[in-house]
Amino acid sequence: MWSWWKGNLLGRWGRGRCGWLGWIGWRSGVLVLALALGPGPVRAQQRTFGDVTVTLATPYSELTRHGYLEVRAWVENHSERRARQVRLRLPHSSFGSEGSLKHVERTIVVPPGGRMEVPLWLPPLPIWGDGRLVVEVDGREQGLIEAPDLDQHMRQWYVATRTPGNHSVMLVALGVNQDRARSVLGGSAGPHGAEQATGPSDAGDLARGGVWKPDPKSRGPHWLELEFRPMRADHLRLYDMSHYSGTMTGPFVTVVGVSGRTLVQTNMPPKPASPVRPSSPVVRELSLGALDEPVRLVRLEFTGLSASDVSVDAVELAGPDGSAWALDARASSENAGFLASYGSVGRTCVRPAFGVGSWSSHWLSYTPFDAVILGPSDVRALPPEVAEALWRYVECGGNLFVFGELPVPEPWSRLQQTHPSGAKEYPVGLGWCVVMPEDALEKMDHDLLRVRLRELADSSERFWQTLPRGDTANRALDLGIQTGLSLRWFVLLGLGCVVVLGPVQWLLVWRSGRRSTLLWTLPLLSALTTAGVLMVPVLQEGIQTRVGLEGFTVLDQVQHRASTVAGLGYYSVLPPRDGLSFDEQTELTPLIELDRFVSAGSARRVVDWTRGQTLVGDWVRPRVPAMFLVRKSETRRERLEWERAGEELQVINGLGTRLVRLRLADPEGRLWEGSDIEAGARATLKPAGRLPNIGVKPVVPADLWREAGFGGFGSWATNRQERLLRPGTYLAELEENPFLGTGLAPGVGTRRMPGPCIVYGIFDPRVQR
Repeated sequence: MWSWWKGNLLGRWGRGRCGWLGWIGWRSGVLVLALALGPGPVRAQQRTFGDVTVTLATPYSELTRHGYLEVRAWVENHSERRARQVRLRLPHSSFGSEGSLKHVERTIVVPPGGRMEVPLWLPPLPIWGDGRLVVEVDGREQGLIEAPDLDQHMRQWYVATRTPGNHSVMLVALGVNQDRARSVLGGSAGPHGAEQATGPSDAGDLARGGVWKPDPKSRGPHWLELEFRPMRADHLRLYDMSHYSGTMTGPFVTVVGVSGRTLVQTNMPPKPASPVRPSSPVVRELSLGALDEPVRLVRLEFTGLSASDVSVDAVELAGPDGSAWALDARASSENAGFLASYGSVGRTCVRPAFGVGSWSSHWLSYTPFDAVILGPSDVRALPPEVAEALWRYVECGGNLFVFGELPVPEPWSRLQQTHPSGAKEYPVGLGWCVVMPEDALEKMDHDLLRVRLRELADSSERFWQTLPRGDTANRALDLGIQTGLSLRWFVLLGLGCVVVLGPVQWLLVWRSGRRSTLLWTLPLLSALTTAGVLMVPVLQEGIQTRVGLEGFTVLDQVQHRASTVAGLGYYSVLPPRDGLSFDEQTELTPLIELDRFVSAGSARRVVDWTRGQTLVGDWVRPRVPAMFLVRKSETRRERLEWERAGEELQVINGLGTRLVRLRLADPEGRLWEGSDIEAGARATLKPAGRLPNIGVKPVVPADLWREAGFGGFGSWATNRQERLLRPGTYLAELEENPFLGTGLAPGVGTRRMPGPCIVYGIFDPRVQR
């Protein structure tokens, strides 16, 4: 009892002196923390357990649909003599299904008088629990702390219906005008709003939205305007979900170029009569001919039709450079009030609780966001460690929008693209950084820059929401799983057991005349049968864990950075005893079925952050494939060295594994090829022509999120190598992936399945060996 009064009432202020003032000081810690961290809505809780004070805060409270949710704790040891071992576990009680997370935990040792910041990250799984943090000190549970807003993470999977459309989430720093950002970049649309006509065709059940429909109270005329990223087009495709008993003529189509000049005005070809409501869009195509400038806007006018006869799913432009979907839309009216609870889409601007000075120095903390937006004052106050974390976030596929001057590191600053609005775009690794003037947000309206920013955020959200899960994901990687053989072995073994335990055994007993032998032969044969049944899959598939890995890595040899996106799969008869282990620079997205109303069982997945990131529990289940999407950013020293030898070009393979194929573009734009280069070996490359002329649209690694899917990252790069390469870069296929481990403990039998590892390398053209 005295220890409780001493720790909680007297406090430790002033090294034990003025105890009652110490008690007031510690109890005001939450207020001090809120004032120190900024004017945002800090959701902090604090409790003292003997010599240990724990403060818990969540940096933001909004619906996040992917990535790692950060929960931050501060642990302080008031003891002057003794170190304390503190274990934090979140949540206290879990009652989720097998498709959810049980808890995360972390154990630290706080030195005497020490204070430590302890981040906890919740992986992209729903978490069903009581929302309380468990605090254990020196192996004994001390109490609980409320941890608000945990249910906001991955909450879209809590419902049975999957709604169409996007809902991108952007982190808007406190230095940005929040109201203006929400007005220009945020907002939402109902299930039949104009924005439902943007992006790819996604209509299914009309009752759940996914199409634009005019307000039924409006008498017309009805029109829809769609903004596109400027591109040369010769065809227009309308994905029509209209139900009209007669032959539909129109709509009247107006195509506008980047200069604002009208390029085409004509009627869409008629749509045949349909006796029933279509279950999928009818694609209506219009030839635009040879246009003399890129297309920016398309306007559709529906005259002579009632609102109930108009339903547009999507509009697509196609041309020599590929195809593109609408990025922004506005209409004469919207049927936003019809079943508004289904399929609503839009963009959320999240206001953080902390100023940038207290933002996380770990890139994982920014993974739930499709874009991060900084204002001029944020750029000036940005600590170096936070800036480093944001660049790691961008390199792994994030989007950074900056209003003000932010220096972009090499080699990405050399790849600057100037937007028609004057903004500067930089493809940084697998992501984008857009640097704009300080007053660009106030001047932004329905212009190309606004469309571009929305496009980047929406393409990120679209990738995450269209990831395959469950059986669909399991088929994306080849793990060499044999199907059909196990059933045959089980049937043969079962028939053999029936024969042995039945007629054969009785025949032997009858001949020997010793019926008492049944007392031990029957249990023995039954035990042998059971052992045989259990051993069949082991003998057939082995006890090694099969690991499938295919990925794409951007290797920046200038800054010695490697950013990897990969598909990682496991299959094992016996699950790994020690779970899976990764470092804190790795993001893992488990591609399991997350629907609460489909999954059964209880949550058994645990993440321990004590030594890196350890996955314990049912992450890999016996004879069930386990698939993960992996992103990783780290400092690496692997490199491909090159040097001139007269008219030849030689390379030294410093990538740590055998190089299967290599295609390199030197600083002058000449192409070179090589193959079968062992690690550390020198090889002379063969000339292979020059890079394509400037008329070919280039591809950057950041385009992967729009064009590739899980299990196809490597093939995406190899199929676009002519457009992906630029002077001073190379594309290499490696025999093994040196940038991403298997996550299995040493000594665990591993069988690596073949899979492409593609490296897109950027070397400094001024540096030769």
